[in-house]
Amino acid sequence: MNLQVYKNRGKEYVRIVESYRDPKTKKPKIRVIQSFGSKEKLLAENPQAIEELQAKVEKMKQEKVQQEAKKISERLHDFLHASEPSHVQHGAVLKNYGYELYRMLWKELALDYFFDYRQKRDSNIQFRTKVPVALMTFSRLLFPDSKLSTFEGKERFAHGFPCELEQLYRSLSFLSSQKENLEKHLNKQMDKKINRNLAVAFYDVTTYYFESVMADDIKSLAIQKTIK
Repeated sequence: MNLQVYKNRGKEYVRIVESYRDPKTKKPKIRVIQSFGSKEKLLAENPQAIEELQAKVEKMKQEKVQQEAKKISERLHDFLHASEPSHVQHGAVLKNYGYELYRMLWKELALDYFFDYRQKRDSNIQFRTKVPVALMTFSRLLFPDSKLSTFEGKERFAHGFPCELEQLYRSLSFLSSQKENLEKHLNKQMDKKINRNLAVAFYDVTTYYFESVMADDIKSLAIQKTIK
């Protein structure tokens, strides 16, 4: 959402616009939220009009963020009341709800659609790969462990993941084959939701190193570049 000053037939006009992506064409577009007419007339009536309108836009942005936060809170509330107890221990109901935040992100990034589409298009797998992949994803974020331990701990989540251990392992091969497609899909989804500047990219290589008492050409070259 931005305050836009644009020209039409040689005159400047002021309006508030919002960027969005057309669901059919998938192309970026803008929608007009509010028009204020001629810039010249606005400034004639109030020399501080542009600054005040800019402040109004910032306030609208903050309200939108608050509305989104309220929606998330309501979704969590509905989730907590709709979920069935995963298990009971010593008379107390134990559930894991933390993954629901990740499940929201999963839905926002349309990953169910991605795995359903790619599975149907690129494989003859019969079970739903999105189920074990989601289980492994959420478990990796919250309870990183082996695939066997991930499978054995699937009941700790408030919502079930109906899958077998074999399906976790089979999903890994499918996931590997879809690496490039998945990266492209996630990049497109992020572009829809975040105004990113990809002119410059930063990456961290500080975890790469070698230790050896033996010299060779590669290490000698690396040392020479470091000295320079």
